[in-house]
Amino acid sequence: MSSKTKNNQKLGRTMIRIVIFVTVLISVLVATEKKLPTIPEDSAVLATLGKNNNPYATISSKTIKVFAWNIYKGRKDNWRNDFLKNSAGHDILLLQEAYLDPAMISVFEHDTPYRFDFAASFLDYDGDNIFPTGVAIGSLATPKEIAFLRSSGREPVISTPKMTILAKYDLAFSSKQLMVATIHALNFVSTDKLEAQLTEVAQVLSTHKGPLIWAGDFNTWSMAKLIVLDKIMARLGMRTVFFNPDIRSRLSGNPLDHIYVRGFEVLSSSVIDAPDGSDHQALSATLRFR
Repeated sequence: MSSKTKNNQKLGRTMIRIVIFVTVLISVLVATEKKLPTIPEDSAVLATLGKNNNPYATISSKTIKVFAWNIYKGRKDNWRNDFLKNSAGHDILLLQEAYLDPAMISVFEHDTPYRFDFAASFLDYDGDNIFPTGVAIGSLATPKEIAFLRSSGREPVISTPKMTILAKYDLAFSSKQLMVATIHALNFVSTDKLEAQLTEVAQVLSTHKGPLIWAGDFNTWSMAKLIVLDKIMARLGMRTVFFNPDIRSRLSGNPLDHIYVRGFEVLSSSVIDAPDGSDHQALSATLRFR
């Protein structure tokens, strides 16, 4: 059997699983009469939490540690412990599926030294309560700029967008700024729609002339999506951070989570096995500015 045939069969099985998932989701929504998520107005997307509110805090070291994790809305019982243990010692945290219910707000506000900048993808109902979910950047430095990009594409059935948050930081040792982005990419969509979302973000990043970090859950569950991602990163002059052993979360054998960098030397990297804290593994990288 040719490799092309095997890849087609693998992709076919993946698409069948997606169709089954969407069908089950529709059935659950109908059976439970669950309220559909709502999309916030632009003015209500961004929020800031945490302890670090020093407007003069810059990145002063030429070596930084970056942590990226899809935190599964904090649904796992051991999420808080795993988050605090595994994120400790990092300079920048890049989080997906942040969920601002009282429990997660308490962790962000009281249990870490970081400032958190959050961008809501949508407002999710939990019984009679409604909480924003989205992406967040935690940092010891204070960003000079914060922006967000809501995907023009939507997930099927519930018609929700996905979100990217971007931050710029001053560097004590350079006149250039560091730009950081974390993304939760569209999932149950075609390769073309994922490419459209990635291109929207890349167009913004392409205007930045300094060092870049772009990390998150890219939902690259097919080889075609991985190829598109690598092509877009190459245009930006960014390169992937490799992991050995590579135990990243996968679907159909393809990794979902990535860290890409430009203007850095990668000193070390690791995948943090955190099955009790999320349905994704966490990523860590130590980087030195060039």
